[in-house]
Amino acid sequence: MNKANPTLIGGFVVGGIVLLVVCVLLFTQLKVSDAMRFVVYFNESVNGLNVGAPVKVKGVAVGNVVDIRVLADMDGSRVLTPVVIEVDPNKMVDRSGHASKRRNRSIQPLIERGLRAQLQVQSLVTGQLYVALDFLPYTPVNLVGSTLDFHPYEEIPAIPSSKEKITNTIDEVVSEFRQLPLHEIAAALVASIRRAEALLNSPKIESILTSTDQALQQVNATLKESRARLEPMLANLDGAIGDHRRLTNDLDRQVQPTLKHLDEALLAATSAMRQIDSAAGSINDPVLQHTVDAAIDEVSQAARAIRVLSDFIQRNPNALIVGKQNNGD
Repeated sequence: MNKANPTLIGGFVVGGIVLLVVCVLLFTQLKVSDAMRFVVYFNESVNGLNVGAPVKVKGVAVGNVVDIRVLADMDGSRVLTPVVIEVDPNKMVDRSGHASKRRNRSIQPLIERGLRAQLQVQSLVTGQLYVALDFLPYTPVNLVGSTLDFHPYEEIPAIPSSKEKITNTIDEVVSEFRQLPLHEIAAALVASIRRAEALLNSPKIESILTSTDQALQQVNATLKESRARLEPMLANLDGAIGDHRRLTNDLDRQVQPTLKHLDEALLAATSAMRQIDSAAGSINDPVLQHTVDAAIDEVSQAARAIRVLSDFIQRNPNALIVGKQNNGD
């Protein structure tokens, strides 16, 4: 029986391993070739951003950071941090729900529509950062890679992070505060305080306060005296008003029956005069007839006057005390 050749077996094993490695490399290359790479130049600290950090669009992870460098631009006297990001186009779909077909297209139209990159905090505990992509069309486009020729990838413009904006605002406030003439303001404030203290301790202020206190005491005493005098007068006035009200009621009760009887008497007199007028008409005496007519008119006028007086007193019972008031009629 022939024994197996170890060399042949070893060759097969090595060939299988090599074939497996080649397949893995090819598969990896295919996967990598689907991804799109871009570079972002941040002008702020990237402390907390590490290779492998996610790249998110509206909170959805669509890629990751693959490289972070430090670029010293001696000509521009600045230090930049180019960050290379890798975006998986299969994570982004169009309106039909299919994967985006922009693998070989320029992102310049997207930049013109507002595509920007920004550092945001991934964890407040650890301080880790991630790269956020969003459309902010009202922010400026700051492309710096075109003058550096550092990376072959297309550049996505960066905007300051919220932390950087707050830091810049604080720095501006502190800078403006430092420009204020603090020594002059402090000296003027101290001088004002000293003048106020001298004014408060001056004899004139003490004299004014004493005079004001005395004036207030006199006013208080005058008010007390006026109150003591007015209280009896108000009591008397209250009593007089009550007496006036009672007197008016008494007069009203007494006058009403009298006016009623007087009205009845005048009515009876009018009736009697009319009977006399009727009798005088049969006598054919012109003088007597004229005299009777005049008497009847006077009695009728008296009756009307008494009715008017009765109505007026009923409406204004106080007229018996204060008299009739002229209203200019």
